[in-house]
Amino acid sequence: MRVTERRLRPRPRAGKRVGGAVYIHRDAISLLEAPETKRLEAALAIAGEKIEWNVARVGARDVSLSLYEPFEQSAFPQLLASVHIDIDTNAIKATSYRERSSRPILHRKELLLAPDDARVPRFAAITRLAEARGLFADTKSIGASGPWAKKVAAAGLEIRGSALVEKGAEQRNVHRHRTALVRRSLSQPMALALRFGMIESATSVFDYGCGQGDDVAILHANGFNAFGWDPHFAIDGERRPADIVNLGFVLNVIEEPAERVETLRAAWGFAERALIIAVMNRASFGAASAWKPYRDGVVTSRRTFQRYFSQDELRALVEVTLNVRPVTLAPGIVAVFRDRELEQQVAFARRASALMHFDRRLEAPDRPRRAASERERVDVEARLGNLVDDIWRLCLQLGRPPATPELGDDIAAALKERNVAPARAVALAMGRVGNSAELAAIRAARREDLLVHFALSLFPGAPKYTSLPRSIQLDVRAFFANHGAMLNEARAMLFELGRGEAVRTALAQAVEQGLCAARGEKVRFLSETLPRMPAPIRLLLGCAEVLEPDLASADYFDVYRSGDRVRGLWCEDGQARAPFMRELADVELNKLRVRRRDRSGQVLYGRGALLPADHPDREAQLTFDASLIAQGYINDRGDGPDAATFARLKLETR
Repeated sequence: MRVTERRLRPRPRAGKRVGGAVYIHRDAISLLEAPETKRLEAALAIAGEKIEWNVARVGARDVSLSLYEPFEQSAFPQLLASVHIDIDTNAIKATSYRERSSRPILHRKELLLAPDDARVPRFAAITRLAEARGLFADTKSIGASGPWAKKVAAAGLEIRGSALVEKGAEQRNVHRHRTALVRRSLSQPMALALRFGMIESATSVFDYGCGQGDDVAILHANGFNAFGWDPHFAIDGERRPADIVNLGFVLNVIEEPAERVETLRAAWGFAERALIIAVMNRASFGAASAWKPYRDGVVTSRRTFQRYFSQDELRALVEVTLNVRPVTLAPGIVAVFRDRELEQQVAFARRASALMHFDRRLEAPDRPRRAASERERVDVEARLGNLVDDIWRLCLQLGRPPATPELGDDIAAALKERNVAPARAVALAMGRVGNSAELAAIRAARREDLLVHFALSLFPGAPKYTSLPRSIQLDVRAFFANHGAMLNEARAMLFELGRGEAVRTALAQAVEQGLCAARGEKVRFLSETLPRMPAPIRLLLGCAEVLEPDLASADYFDVYRSGDRVRGLWCEDGQARAPFMRELADVELNKLRVRRRDRSGQVLYGRGALLPADHPDREAQLTFDASLIAQGYINDRGDGPDAATFARLKLETR
């Protein structure tokens, strides 16, 4: 709900500066300082327009215009020709290097480009590999192509056109663009960003590697400020800073590990408030095991590359590269934040049961009208029109009347145009329904969500009230007497959790509501059901996540009735009829201990009982489960054959 001012970024600098001169590519000369631009323009006027060049060296009194091999075609471009211009005397000296057997070469070519140039990650990856092999340790022998080639070979590498690779390494022609899908709805990372409040009406969104642009088109159609760039489908798309940057399913199709790192850094450089990173996770591997291994991934039958990440691998890549601890949003999806208030809001929203209410109520219901001044009401309602419904939906989302800043720019502008005060419009929207059961239910859910959020925050120490996001401050005022009273309730909830009875009662309630299934001493449920679970269960899982951050990406959860132990279960395909298990994490809260175990070869049977009663796939899943029992494949306790045996049955499991 909160709109932050865009940070003023300094004007980016380009070029490699050596000894008082700047070396810069022709594509980046617009970023030169004013005096440098003036000297370059003077040199060009002296040399004439017919000179071919792509790199300029701009000194204090002279300029060199050099023609190197195209940057896109050579890992270390060789110098073909150069023209030196003395600005003071107008003297020109031209030199050709085309016939030389060993020519001057260019290193770190990415430094000569604009920082936001799309080629920078690929070129920087070459530099990263060269640095890792010590090729720049002795700068005296690296300036010419002959000695450089020998140095590269001695390091166990070789130059193949625009690539620097391991000597003898297999080189495949990979078609990255073929992985781009045509979507009819938002991709999962974008949908989560919308659900968690990262994307709002005034938010700018940059889809970095947007593929065929469906996310951008959908957001545009719904009034959001979104733009995208893609190296194949939208090569001329905008590349500029935005509040939210989405790097969705990009890193997993890049076959060069160093280029992945540089691409991640480049995307983070555009993010002003947050960056979302989504990859193909290990659970999606499936039939890929039959594909040909290549580098650290596989090449598919369509000649695309896929690198499948475990959640730990994804988190490690992000944290090591950006030096920021990522927040898990879903399996294969994490986010990193510059805006700490937004990070708190997302942490709150991830476990918010009130969002589940709002997700199912997109349209304003018919509501009784209040008996107020009829003439005044009709006049104001006539001016407001459908805005009343928009404000009411916002009331439902918040569980309380919105403050004026929370109305958003669009509603605020419309109210100003209709000459209706924001407070008057909010009062009218609330007055049309009074204390409806719908609003009361969401209000109760929001209050409970806040208690869970602040109870978890007590681990490192409760945040100061003044440091909280404005929207959460307003929630505290609306749902509690004051901040202190709310913290007292949160502490009491945490204390009750430790006694165990609250967990047992909550589990019994969840089973009765059809949200999960009892399995002996524990209760098991689908991970996406967590926001709908009673508050003690959400709080318990939040405590466990402090010990095991990866827990948020599990496919299923086990919660023990003792209240001091939870499990996360990961599967190869959590949506399959009979998911093949991969791993589990056992979190013992009373011992502050986490044990991860390999569960490859095991099958999770009886999935139907784990789905909520209103899950759209539940009936079909229960029918499948019953057929396995009827055919004698499994017993009524859910015991059955291992994964290899089950696979040989060749049953349809999707």
